Amino acid sequence: MTESVSLSNLTARPIIDLLIEGEYLPRLTGSEIVNLGTIFNINVENEWKSRWLMMEQVLSGCHSLNKSGELLAYMTNIDHLKTQIEFLRKGNKSIENVHILDENGDYLSSRDIQRQIITEWKKAVNRQLEYSDLKLVYINGDFDIIPLNVTPEITASKQRIDDELLKGIISKAENDLKDGDYDSVVTKSRTILEGTFMQILDDNGIIYKENGDLGEYRGLVVRTLGMKIESSWNPRVKKLVSGINKVVDAINEMRNDDSDAHVSNDRVAIGFAEAQLLINSSVAIATYYLMIFDRQK
Repeated sequence: MTESVSLSNLTARPIIDLLIEGEYLPRLTGSEIVNLGTIFNINVENEWKSRWLMMEQVLSGCHSLNKSGELLAYMTNIDHLKTQIEFLRKGNKSIENVHILDENGDYLSSRDIQRQIITEWKKAVNRQLEYSDLKLVYINGDFDIIPLNVTPEITASKQRIDDELLKGIISKAENDLKDGDYDSVVTKSRTILEGTFMQILDDNGIIYKENGDLGEYRGLVVRTLGMKIESSWNPRVKKLVSGINKVVDAINEMRNDDSDAHVSNDRVAIGFAEAQLLINSSVAIATYYLMIFDRQK
C-alpha cells in the first residue's frame, strides 16, 4: 500500500534538523546517515554533501519505498536512543520536560525515558508541521502525517484470537516484564480483551461502533451470549461473574489512564507482580468468554 503523500513533508529542513542534530534524537554523523540509508536499501551520495542533504536522500528514498514510517520507528526505538538516554542519566544532556527520576527520586526505566523523548520530539516536529496544517501521529503501530483537524482512527487487530495468538502475546509480555516495561503489559492486557470481544461480536454478526469502548463491547457480548447475571444464579457464581466484570473495568481504566498510550505525569506506577497479574487475568478472562462462545455454537 502506498504511504501518505504527507510524509514527504519530513524532508523539510527544520524537521531534518530534529532528526539528526541531537536535540531530541541522537546526533548523526555523515557516516551514520550513510549506514542508515544502507539499512533501508538506499544509496546515499555523500561526496561534498552536508549531513542534512544526505538525510534528505534517506527520507526521500524511504518515502518512495513506502518506508517512512519504518524509518521513524527505527530512529525512535530504544536501541537507537540508548546513547541519548545514557547522556541524560549521566547529566551530560538535558531535554525539556524529559525526566530521569520519578516522584520518589528513583530512576525511571529506559522505556519510560524513551516515551518522554518521543513525546517531546513529536511536539517539536508538530510545531513545524502545523504551519502546513498537518501533524505527526503514531497510531495503530505506525507513524503517519495527517491533517491537523483530523482525529486518527484507532482500530483493534483483526487477527483471530486463539491459543496460538494468546501464547504469542504472553511471550511478548514476558519479555516486557523482563525489561521492566510494565506499561506495555497493561496495553497488551487490554488488547487481548478488546480483540476477544470484537471477535465474538463479529462472529455473531453484531453491528457495533469501533470506538475502543471496552465496557460497551463487553455489554454487547454479555447480551449476545446471554451472560447477564440473573437472580436465579447461584450466589457464588454471581459473585464470580461480578468479579470478572470488575477486573475488566480495572484493566480498561488502567489502559486509559496509565499505559504507554497515554503519557502522563499522573500515571500510577505498577510493579512486576501487578503487571503479571494483569496479563494473566486478561488471558484467563478472554479464554472464559471464548469458551462460553464456543459452547453456544
